Amino acid sequence: AADTVTVASIEPGHTIIVSDATAGNFSIGRIIDVGSSLGGRDVCKDREITGISAPDGDNVTITVDGDPFTTAVSNIIYHVGQKTGGCNGLGNGSGSADNSKGSTVSVSYRGLEDLWGNVWEFVDGININNNEKRPYIADDNSNFADDTFKGVYTSSGVILPSDSGYVKDFACSADADWLLMPSIVGGGSNSTYIPDYYYQNWENTANKVALVGGSWRDGGTDAGLFDWNVYCASSTADLAVGGRVLQIP
Repeated sequence: AADTVTVASIEPGHTIIVSDATAGNFSIGRIIDVGSSLGGRDVCKDREITGISAPDGDNVTITVDGDPFTTAVSNIIYHVGQKTGGCNGLGNGSGSADNSKGSTVSVSYRGLEDLWGNVWEFVDGININNNEKRPYIADDNSNFADDTFKGVYTSSGVILPSDSGYVKDFACSADADWLLMPSIVGGGSNSTYIPDYYYQNWENTANKVALVGGSWRDGGTDAGLFDWNVYCASSTADLAVGGRVLQIP
C-alpha cells in the first residue's frame, strides 16, 4: 500500500500522517519505508511501526522507530519485508515472535523464520527454460548460474502448467521426486487440495528463475510454502523479492 504523506511538522520526527483509508493497510509491527518515489528509500527505510493513532478527521498518524526524519507532501509510504531475527528466542522451535501488542510479527517453522509470506525467495539451483516450460536443476552449488540449461543443470523431467492458478497436484519424476512443483492448477482454492498459488508468465519469452513462498503483497490467502512463481527473469529486482542465506557445513 502507498499514499502521499502530509507534512505534520517542518521539524524532524518519527511520524507520518496519512489518510484514514491508507492507514487501514498498515499495522503495528510492520516494516515500512518512506521515499520521494515508490521504492525510493531516501527519506527513511526499514522502520518498524510502533504506533497508529485514532483517526483525527480524515488523517491518522503513524509512528515509527529509528532516527528522526522529515517528510514532504509528495513523499510515499510503503511496505517492505520484515526484519530478520524476530524469532531468535524460539531456537529451532515453531511459533511466532511476541505479538502481545497485537502486532504483525514474524513466524518460525522448525527454526526457519518467515519461510513463506515475507518476501519471495529466489531458489538457487533451479532455472526455468521458458520454451519448454521445464525446470532444470543443479546440485553443485559451486557452479550455480542463471539462464543455464547444460553442464551441472539437467532436466527435472517436469513440465509446468501453462496457466496460473491454485495448485491441485504436484508433479513428480524419477529425476526430481523431491521438487514439489505443480503439475495441475485450477479446480483448487486457498482451502482445498494444495492451497497455494502458482504464477507463470510464458508470454514473456525470457527464461525464468524460480521464486517461492509469496510476499506480504500476496496476503494470507495466497502466500504459502508451495506458492511458486516462475514469472520473473533472473534480472528481477523488487522490494518483494529476496533470498534465504544458507550455511552448508
